Amino acid sequence: MTLFVSENTKRDYLDMLIGLIAEKIAITKSMYDSAISQYNGITQALDVPALSPFKPVLRVQGSMRLGTSVRSYLNDNDFDVDIIIELRSIPLGWTQKRVKELILEHLLKHPTYGPMIKVKEGGRRCVTIEYANNSHVDVLPSVISDKYIRAIEYRSSDFYSYQLAITDKKDSGYSSETDVSRWPQSNPIGYADWFQSIAERNEARHKSALMVRAEIEAFPHYKEAKDKNTLQKIIMLLKRHRDMLMGTDEDKPVSILLTTLAAKAYANSPNAGIFQTLCWVVEHMMEEIHCQNGRPVVLNPVNPQENFADKWPEKPLKQKKFYNWYNQLVEDIKAIQQLSGPTFNEKLRRMFGETAVKQAREQEGKNAHIAIVNKNTSMAANGNWGANDGKISKPHTFYENNKPYLLQPDPKWIPAHSQLKILLNDFPGTTIKKSKDGIYSWFWDCSPTPCSDTYKVRIEFAEGRIPRVQILSPSPLPKPHGVKLYEHINHPQELQFLCLHLPGEWKGHMIIADTFVPWTSEWLYSYEIWLETGVWTGEGHRRDTHN
Repeated sequence: MTLFVSENTKRDYLDMLIGLIAEKIAITKSMYDSAISQYNGITQALDVPALSPFKPVLRVQGSMRLGTSVRSYLNDNDFDVDIIIELRSIPLGWTQKRVKELILEHLLKHPTYGPMIKVKEGGRRCVTIEYANNSHVDVLPSVISDKYIRAIEYRSSDFYSYQLAITDKKDSGYSSETDVSRWPQSNPIGYADWFQSIAERNEARHKSALMVRAEIEAFPHYKEAKDKNTLQKIIMLLKRHRDMLMGTDEDKPVSILLTTLAAKAYANSPNAGIFQTLCWVVEHMMEEIHCQNGRPVVLNPVNPQENFADKWPEKPLKQKKFYNWYNQLVEDIKAIQQLSGPTFNEKLRRMFGETAVKQAREQEGKNAHIAIVNKNTSMAANGNWGANDGKISKPHTFYENNKPYLLQPDPKWIPAHSQLKILLNDFPGTTIKKSKDGIYSWFWDCSPTPCSDTYKVRIEFAEGRIPRVQILSPSPLPKPHGVKLYEHINHPQELQFLCLHLPGEWKGHMIIADTFVPWTSEWLYSYEIWLETGVWTGEGHRRDTHN
């Protein structure tokens, strides 16, 4: 199975677009602030005299600590927070059950959180607090050792030194075992350090050979979505794809399993863009599922006694659904390399959600417009923007209802036959026609991005006339749902003649191949973004802003 794209331009385009989608599924600063508020509230609720002998410390674990939290595919304000509460110096003879009941007792007494607790006797491991917006916080009781305390104090680089004991109702010693060392073990800080060591090593492999360790603060610092590393974005994309495919299915693959498999595969990935790296990770992550004594095994890298696939033998449906998700993921990744136009966009929406894709495409359009204005990008012969060896667009303004046949006397006017020669030279394989009245028609197939459909375009020009551009196919051009009029198309709109410049912006001494051709590709790029988002990112003057 090979998932790599072959054409550099398409690979680069998918790197850009998939990266933007990853940014749009990340939690926002306001959502992060909401999580801090939830965390602080629970911290205060557990700041009671009865717990003070145990010096409780709360820390965020899971996706929030790893920086891989994603918005809910159903509700952008819905996401979950995992908190672990560390206790030390518990009395001899205490069991997991006693520790769990201690935390549960004080949360149930709290006037705010008591009514919000989902299961009054607590879940398997955690006490779950549900909020009105369907988000929830899982509070996991734990007991720490002197070794753990020293590791925190000295910020140990030994992943295994952050092991702590947790409560688990399914453990055989839940109600009886008093030796904390025999309790179920977890290692959220060690796992986060391991994860970051892989992510940062690959991200900065040419910058430093030193490991960049995770901070051990109780609540991690907020990082803008655009500043997340490649591995974080890949994990977020995998989780969103899973959620789009499987929704709230309780048997869908758990995040820690996806994260571990992806991170292990990522450790050996090539130094490439996000899409190519995503392909590598998906292609190799299954190699990280091993078999021991006839059972599937995905070991916790910082706790070899924990198998993240341990539920598969007793619940084979979980294993089946994991492979169903994975196989669909492979099919979808292959599909977005092969599809174009509306089917490409529809596949993206099914993979990552309509809102995220819409926001990403709008950002794409804005970024492209800025790059074109600043002359940081160019257009290839097929109309693709982003080619390094293509044409740089001359300054212009999209303008509606300009008069395309206004005469412009110019002593340096380039003859029509010379314009035609330049067009045929710069764009081989294109065709022409000449009417009896001396009007040339040059026909060109344009694809503004590597994932666009091909548009049939005609540029009309003649001596003493300003050229005009017509989209021949598709006809009619689709419009966003509920929109009646096109942006920046001359009337009558059904003829599909484009509005590309202000009066006076094009003069007879200017080359059509260097102006109207890239302007047309820009228009089509902006049109595709408008079709997906309803936002015209190419700027310009609208019909309602001038006479």
